[in-house]
Parts: sequence; C-alpha cells; structure tokens
Amino acid sequence: MEYELSVGLEVHAELNTKTKIFCGCENRFGAPPNTLVCPVCMGLPGALPVLSEAVLAQAVRMGHALHCDINRVCRLDRKQYFYPDLPKAYQISQNEIPLCSEGFLELSGDREPVRIRIERIHIEEDAGKLVHAPDGRTLVDYNRCGVPLIEIVTAPDLHAPEQVGWFLEEIRLILRCLGVSDCRMEEGSMRCDVNVSLRPVGAAALGDRCELKNIATISGAVRAAAYEAARQREILQNGGVIERETRRWDDVQNKSLPMRSKEETADYRFFPEPDLGTVVLPEEQVRTLLETLPELPADRRRRLCTQYGVSGYAAAQLTADPARAGYFEQGMAAGLCSGKELANWILGDLLAMRGLEPGEPFIEPERLAALAALTEQGKLSRTAGKTLLAALPSSGLSPGELARKMGLLQENDSAALASIAEKVLRDYPVPVADYRAGKTKALGFLVGKCMAASGGRGNPAVLRRILTEMLDG
Repeated sequence: MEYELSVGLEVHAELNTKTKIFCGCENRFGAPPNTLVCPVCMGLPGALPVLSEAVLAQAVRMGHALHCDINRVCRLDRKQYFYPDLPKAYQISQNEIPLCSEGFLELSGDREPVRIRIERIHIEEDAGKLVHAPDGRTLVDYNRCGVPLIEIVTAPDLHAPEQVGWFLEEIRLILRCLGVSDCRMEEGSMRCDVNVSLRPVGAAALGDRCELKNIATISGAVRAAAYEAARQREILQNGGVIERETRRWDDVQNKSLPMRSKEETADYRFFPEPDLGTVVLPEEQVRTLLETLPELPADRRRRLCTQYGVSGYAAAQLTADPARAGYFEQGMAAGLCSGKELANWILGDLLAMRGLEPGEPFIEPERLAALAALTEQGKLSRTAGKTLLAALPSSGLSPGELARKMGLLQENDSAALASIAEKVLRDYPVPVADYRAGKTKALGFLVGKCMAASGGRGNPAVLRRILTEMLDG
C-alpha cells in the first residue's frame, strides 16, 4: 500500500525585545547563569506579570507577514505542567484565542508553488534551560524564563521532507527581515516541533501522528521528518499501528526516540490567566503595523529579478540575508555595472575572501561595483580582478586607480595585440598546423601563449578574435 506523508510544524521563535515578556529583566543571550532573573520570571509568591507591548507589536507584525487575521480581542492562559525548568509549574501562553489565526505562507520560486496554511500564531513565555554537568548532575539556568516567544503553528500541509526545510528557511528569512528574531538556531532562538503522520493515498482522514520535539536545526527537521516517515511506513506495512506519542530527535544518532505518550489539550488544564486582563488592540495600531511592514523576502526576490536582471538563484542568495541584499542594492545605486556582474562578485569572491557577510563590509559597495564595472567592460580579467579585490581593503585608491598602479589593466589595443599574436604564430608552428588541420583546441594554447607574452594584460577575448582572423585568413 502507498502512503502519503503529512507534516505540521510548530515553530518557536524568541523575540528580540529589550526585556522579557512579563517583567523588566533584560532579554539577552549568554549572560552568566541565573543573573537575568527577578521574582516575576522566577514565579515567586506575590509577583505579578505585566504584558510587554513590544511583544504584542512584534507578534502582530509576523501575523501580518503571514496574512493572518489579527484578533484584536484575545487573552492569555495558564498551561499547567511540572518540569524543573519551569519554576512556577505553569507557562503563560494562549490557548483558545490566539493573537493571530488563519493565515498562509506561499512558497514559490524555482520549485512547484505550495501554499501552507498557518493555523495560529500565539505569544507565550519561554522556560529555563537544563544544563547536564559532566559529573552527572543536572543544573537549571533560569535566565531564559520569561523570554518572549511566538509559536507559529501550521496545518499538516507539508507532504515531503524537502518542503519542511523550504518552509523553515522562508520563515527564518521573514523573521529576520522584520527584525522580530535573530533566528540564531545555535542559541536556541528558533526551534521547532515536527508532527508527522501517514495515511493511505486517497484517504480523507489523517493518520495518527507523532510529535518530534525541540529540533534545533533546519537540516535536523528535514532529516527528522524523513526518518519518522520511514519508521511509520515500516510499522504500517508490517501490519502494526502507529501509537500517538511524543518523541525526541537525536541529531547524533539521526533517529527519533520515544519520550512519552502524546498529551491532549485537556492534559495541560488550560484556564484564563487570572493575573492578566483581556488583551485589546486598537484598530489603528493594528493598521499602522501593517502599513509599516518592510518589503518581504519573496517580494524582494521578484523585484531584484525584474529591476536588476539577476537570476532567481542569485536573488534567493542575495535575500538570504537582509544586509547582503542591502549591500547589493547600494552597489547598484552607483549605476556602474549590471546586476548580474555585481551579484557574481558578491556571492562568489567577496563572501569567499574572508567568509564575512557584506553586513560587515570591508569593501564599500560602491567600490565593489566599480571593480565589477572594470571586469564587465573587459578592462580587467577575472583573475586580475581577484588580485585587485584582495588589495582594495588596505588601499584608499579607487579600483581603477589601483588597477593602473598595480599594472593589472588589460591591454585592448588591437594593433599591439596583433603584433604579439604574429610573433606567437611564428614561434609555435605545430599548434598553428594543428588548428588548421581541424584541432580547434590548439587555439586555446595559442591564446595562453599570447597572454603570457603580454604579461597577463592582454584581453583574451580580443586575442582570440585576432588569432582566429589570422589563422582563418
């Protein structure tokens, strides 16, 4: 029997607000353990929470970006569960009335377009972090308690592991574009739960699902979905039954392991948070947050293709980081070269040179555009351009002035190059005879000899044309 895979995701993103969601503690990663805490985020008796307006605003911006309905009247709820990293034994979250609901994300590009429904986006507080010491003890760092989260919950609309990666990559781009989260997955500021189920092809009802918790990388989420689909398929094909459960993804062993039977909503004993009132968002504020959204990654990709003539692949690579795309557009504003040429320099040699993002430029975008113009106009070979690129950061000269000083500019004078070509043809009669006998690869050898004779400054395209005219004449 053939089975169809259905995957739903729960993406948790830590918001980059200055303070935590219900108190004034600093929201910052990397502080010494248990130094960014107070009675509120530690859940001490008598401490009362106060909801951060900045958290609401950032969550609404993400809701707008995902075409959600914004519920102007909503509430917060207590989610009861006991775990050592949750000092008050409940989490303030949203259950029945989330802040955002019924949205979608359109995935498009070189692949088949896919629309993923967004069931809800709600706000909640993060828990602390368990630290497992080498001596076997488990310690708790409560700094993360109260850090604001949004949870983005999708419908089970993903039907291939590759789509899981595609969706998460796009969500991360949008979060970073909005400035809502830094999405540093190595720091835990973006993570996801992956819900996987199989059903016979053509069946209407979904199969029983298993949830894989707290996956910390996009590649891990893709591999987890693929592994769990294969595990469930083997069980079903052998006549077994899928048990609804929560599983832990082991990224080292590349497999999922059982944790506990799957909880239902009732297991958490949700009830309205008594220390916080109903959340009411003014309509004007919701509208202003929509009107001030920046250009989203998908729209920017389309515009870069249309406005600057770059390929879809180049546009995707440029918009993979907002600073990188901004660097490209600053360079294009100089009006010196084509978008294709500048994109090639940015995505190739510039990033490879030091492994730095253009968000921390060591070469101003206008200077890189001037260098790209030299190669595009044939005044500088690609090899010489790389040499020039390495020398630019420590020089105050323009790319043209520095290339001239370093003797890198190509020789385009046809008369001078023709003189070089004539000498090479006299000095190398064998490849000349080979070419005239139909062995056209000999032309490359002759061009190389001309380049060497010109000290590397001869324009290879011009030399090739001159040699061809002389050999065929």
